[in-house]
Amino acid sequence: MTKASKVPMWITQDETLSDLSTVHEDTKVSNLRFVYVDFTDEVLERLQDLSSREFETICLFSCRGKMDAAISFFLGQMRIREFVVNTFIPDSFDDSAAMALGKGLEVTTTLKRLHLHGCLASRQFPDALRHGLENCPSLEHLEFNLAQKIDRSGNRVGRVLAEVLPKIPNLNKLVLRKNQLDSRQLLMLLKGLVTHTLIKELEMAIPCLDKKMVVRLRQLAESPQNNIERLNLLIDDHHFNLHKLSSEGSCSYCITPKMADPQDMDYLGRVAVANTKITGMDLSFLASKEDDLILSIAPWIARMRGLKYLNIEGFRLQPEGGGEEFVMAMISNTSIEQVILSSGCVYASWITHFADLNKGGRRLLEADDVESLWPLVLSKACKATYTGGKESIPQENRRANVVYDLLRSQAGLLGANM
Repeated sequence: MTKASKVPMWITQDETLSDLSTVHEDTKVSNLRFVYVDFTDEVLERLQDLSSREFETICLFSCRGKMDAAISFFLGQMRIREFVVNTFIPDSFDDSAAMALGKGLEVTTTLKRLHLHGCLASRQFPDALRHGLENCPSLEHLEFNLAQKIDRSGNRVGRVLAEVLPKIPNLNKLVLRKNQLDSRQLLMLLKGLVTHTLIKELEMAIPCLDKKMVVRLRQLAESPQNNIERLNLLIDDHHFNLHKLSSEGSCSYCITPKMADPQDMDYLGRVAVANTKITGMDLSFLASKEDDLILSIAPWIARMRGLKYLNIEGFRLQPEGGGEEFVMAMISNTSIEQVILSSGCVYASWITHFADLNKGGRRLLEADDVESLWPLVLSKACKATYTGGKESIPQENRRANVVYDLLRSQAGLLGANM
């Protein structure tokens, strides 16, 4: 058997017919990318030569012409595993194309992954999507990344997805980045996902993290039927990311917003505490020195049973205020095994606190006490010169930077898996 090539073959507007002839002759091609192609009768006729072939991926990028006929052919007469519609040409994906997509999903028996991107604003899209997804048992991966409202007649897509997703038996990955759905539709969608037992990866953009949304997320996290291993929520510019760390099924909750509201973090914390599968938390991009935000995070850091890994590189904790409480919260959580600190987290008055983390056999620090820890720091202090802009960093912060270097080195003070 001839091994298929993973390298995509680009079918361009100017050379469509000759490119298709090349594909017909080269039986190893399994990945076709149609770019700005006008699907005329002549092109559709030439496609018939490929009807008996098996392809891994068919991608339609900003194509036009008889899109309905092309979609019907690709899904109905070809054996493909991945189908991508990506268009930024307004009205190129019209009602007839939407209906062709729905019918094509019904008849295909090989499709595993479906991607819908760009301008797909068709009145028939929700109904076609419902019909197609309900009758496509082979589908495992569904992705939306839409540039505009996808239903001019009333935004029914959220309701359609909520009703249909539990009926797709093998769906294990759902990506709704730019989904153009409002909060009400997303709440419906999350409600439908609570009982879906096969979805393992979910990525979704939501307009805001309010109380109703948190209730739905908690239901999702606490549901015994939920098997999600990777959850990525894009909340405006905030990114809340839950992803699988190991093959044993443990999860990590990764929060990487540029800025965050304390109330949002409090809501999110309730979800994090409810999910006992979470073993790691990455707060490295949550660059904050505000006491109210740090104080909103500290309580649920202490309550997250099973949490083993914590990254707080972005925090600028101070010895007074919220920083002290945050450090004590870390110490009180006896399940934590590894902490990554920022250069601004280590003060002389805190070394005792971090040394306390060694108690109970957790071995966060190589040194067991302050006396043996500080010589390691001071031994490199004379070799370090740090400047912040035009002013030199004070001696206390200079020591902190030295500690930071030690922590990040291969033989660092915290953990071996840095």
